[in-house]
Amino acid sequence: MKLFSILFLLMSMNISDNLEIRTQELNPFKNLIVANALTVELIPSGEDKIEISGVGASDVLLSSNKSSLKIYTGLNSDLVREDIQIKLYYTNLEEIQSKHHSRIFTSKLLKFKTLELKAKEAGEIDLQLNSEFLKVEVKTGAKITVSGDVQEQELDVSTGSNYFAKDLKSAYCNARLGTGANAEVYCTENLSVNAGFGSELCYLGKAKLQKSTFLGATVTKCN
Repeated sequence: MKLFSILFLLMSMNISDNLEIRTQELNPFKNLIVANALTVELIPSGEDKIEISGVGASDVLLSSNKSSLKIYTGLNSDLVREDIQIKLYYTNLEEIQSKHHSRIFTSKLLKFKTLELKAKEAGEIDLQLNSEFLKVEVKTGAKITVSGDVQEQELDVSTGSNYFAKDLKSAYCNARLGTGANAEVYCTENLSVNAGFGSELCYLGKAKLQKSTFLGATVTKCN
């Protein structure tokens, strides 16, 4: 029993010694790109900075170019990096992009005037937000989930991707769905849908519906 306790203590000390914590101030940015299976939590703040912790913190690279910030690793892997925790504090965001199995999320309601969300290559975005205008692009197996309120949203979902927004109340919605796409929206005034080849859209709300469907696409009320 004593031997087991000593071994456990030594292992805990070794893990603690390898635990890295990085805090870095950032230049102002408006566009965010996250790649290489990283997970990033967005936190509205009065300053731009990033906190990276975990055993693999040193694997995280930052690239800043004009108004853009890219967070990635130099490793070509699709495995989710559970050994890395990233908190990104920002003052202003206009575009958020997730790719290569990465995930961007928030635990707080975020407020924007306009916002563009992009996800591709199995990237994920999961946000609570308020915005006057929201533009969404999802493709190549990616997924975006949003809740909150927007006045108007414009979405382009294609190539087996998913857009889940039944909890995002919008007045006006313009949706384009491509091959094998799936979307759920909540619209109260006007809903315009162009759905192609095997795509599916379900909607909540009493919006006036204008639809054009091709090759087995469906537009229906959500259950």
